[in-house]
This record gives sequence, structure tokens and C-alpha cells, in this order.
Amino acid sequence: MKCFDVPYRRQPAEPDRQACCSSAAFLMQRILASGQTHRRCQPYPICLNDLPPQAEPPFTVTDVFLCAPPAWRQDGCPDRRGIMLQVTLPIALRLRDSQGCCYVLSASIEESLCLRPHEPLRECWRGQVSLQAAVRLASRCAACTECQCTVPMEVVINGYLLSPCSVRQPDSDCCFDRRPLYPQPICERGSIYR
Repeated sequence: MKCFDVPYRRQPAEPDRQACCSSAAFLMQRILASGQTHRRCQPYPICLNDLPPQAEPPFTVTDVFLCAPPAWRQDGCPDRRGIMLQVTLPIALRLRDSQGCCYVLSASIEESLCLRPHEPLRECWRGQVSLQAAVRLASRCAACTECQCTVPMEVVINGYLLSPCSVRQPDSDCCFDRRPLYPQPICERGSIYR
């Protein structure tokens, strides 16, 4: 029987608790208000002005997608119901004409969004709005015969009013990953971090 030499393996060093958990607090995004708009099959009027001259009607809309981040403006003053935003979604439409040629046109649609406050409104003045949106065709293909058409789309907009806040680190023996959750989890009565 032959003996094999097993190379010596060092055990991994214990994490240095002083270096890992030296700070007593860190910044996290706190959700001051949130809201969602979901339109399942909403017809939106779209103007097809940028069509090339060789495009022949009728047109079929085969795809709709976001082509830029959404823009927003506040609509009126905040009240108890919430903060009303008018959200503009820049979209791109993929069209097919009667000859089978495909074109991509840009357009925009508007939708309203109400951010319901989880905190008193006096705390919401220093927040930053974060929007996440998605669009898609509600029906398989939408047909257009003129330069103005109505396209049925499904639109989802999630909005958050965020504010950085200092969160104390829990006393524990193990080091945890200090990257903040984004967006921060919320419970029924508001933020879990107060």
C-alpha cells in the first residue's frame, strides 16, 4: 500500500468583525409614498406622422415597447389622497404595411399616477420620484388604415417617492451584505424601517 501526500490546506480565516462591521449605520432608501397604475386593455390614440412616403396603408401594429425612461410632472397640489403625477411614456411602435415592409415609429402616451403617502405629507417634500413602466400590445395585432389610429395597450406604471434615511445596524455576530434593497420592502401600514 502506498501513502499519498495530501497537501496542507489552510482553513479560511475568520472574517474580521471590526473591519466588516465598523460603521454603526448606513443609508437606505425609505419609501415615503407609492402607487401603481395598471390599464389592461386601454385604447390609446397614436398619430403616425413620421411614416415614410413609400409606406402603403393599411398598417398593422405588431409590437409596442418603451424607448426611453418615463417623464413626469406633478398635477396639482398634494392632498390627503396623495400626490398626483402626469406620466409621459415614450414608446416605439413596430408597423407592417400592406407590402410587408416594417417600420419603427416613435410616439408618446400619457397616463396619470397617484402616489399614496405612507408618511405625513410634510415629510414628502424632500423625496425623489422613481418610476418603472412597461407597455405591450393588448391584442395580437392592431390594424390602422389612416395616419391616426387607436392602439389597445396594456400599461403598468409603478411609482415610488424615495428619501434616503439612516438605518442602524443590528447587533449580530455575523457580517451581512450591506447593499441596500431597492426599492425597500413595504408592509401594509407603510415602511418597515421607521
